[in-house]
Amino acid sequence: MAKMTKTPTEDRAMTPEERAAQMRAYEDVVRERIAKAKVEQADLIRELAQEGVDVELVQDLMNRPNNYVHVLPILAKHLQLPYSQLTREAISRTMAMREAHPYWDLFARLYKELPPTNSAERGRPDDGLAVALSSSMPKTKLLEMIDLLSDQGLGDSRVLLLRALRRSREPLAKEAIDRLKDDPALTKEIHSWRRRKKP
Repeated sequence: MAKMTKTPTEDRAMTPEERAAQMRAYEDVVRERIAKAKVEQADLIRELAQEGVDVELVQDLMNRPNNYVHVLPILAKHLQLPYSQLTREAISRTMAMREAHPYWDLFARLYKELPPTNSAERGRPDDGLAVALSSSMPKTKLLEMIDLLSDQGLGDSRVLLLRALRRSREPLAKEAIDRLKDDPALTKEIHSWRRRKKP
C-alpha cells in the first residue's frame, strides 16, 4: 500500500495570515447563513413584531425569558410551514415551555410525521420537537408520551423526551423508565441518572 503523504500545510502550523484568512472565510459563511435565515423568516419576524416581540431571527427568542407566551399561536402556525430544518428546530425550541401545553398534540403529530433529517443540512427539527414535547407535556398526555418513547422508529431524539418522564411522579412513568432502560437510544441517559444517585 502506498504511504500517505502530508500536504505542506499539514506539516506545519498555520501562519497568522492563514489563520486570519480562515477566520474571515468562516465569518463570511456565518453572515451568508444569517442573511438567508432573515429572508426565510421575514413573515414570521414581521408578525412577531406586530405583537411587540422584536427579534432579528426566531432563534433570538431562546436567549430571553419566556415573556412571549402571547405569540405562541403565531409560532404554532409557522411551525407547520415548510421552512428549513434549522428554522423548524428553532421555532420548536422557542415553544419549549409549560405554557405551550395546548399545542402538545400538534407537536406530537409533527414529530411522528417528520421526514428523515437531511444530514447535509443544518438543523434537527426532531430534536426541537422532542424538547417542546417534553417541556409542555400535560399530565394527561403521559401515556401518549410513553408510546412516543417506546417507538424506536422515531429515532435517537427520543432521549430528549425522557425529561418529562423523569419529572413525573406517576408510577407509570417510573415503570416506563425501567422498561426502556435497555433501549439503545435511551440506555446511556437512563443509566447515567442511576450512577449520579449513588453516594
